[in-house]
Amino acid sequence: MHGNRAAERQYSVAELSVRDWRKAEATLQTLPLRKQVSPQQGDPLGSLLFCLPLQPILQSLFSALMLGYLDDISLGGATPMGAEDVK
Repeated sequence: MHGNRAAERQYSVAELSVRDWRKAEATLQTLPLRKQVSPQQGDPLGSLLFCLPLQPILQSLFSALMLGYLDDISLGGATPMGAEDVK
């Protein structure tokens, strides 16, 4: 993917967030993955780092209605589809 605007459209995040993430990408990739290392409260990248792994999961669901905002996710539609999505 090329460009912040393309990433903004594909992942439904603000272009400014994409720009901030790309500025910090090299640093983020070198950080050790430990429980002690996490964004501090109020860190502008905290929400983005939380939401990015959820995007592919939301795209893989079958429910007719899928809404996700930060840590809130709502699914709606036929019962069998919703049941399959929450397995």
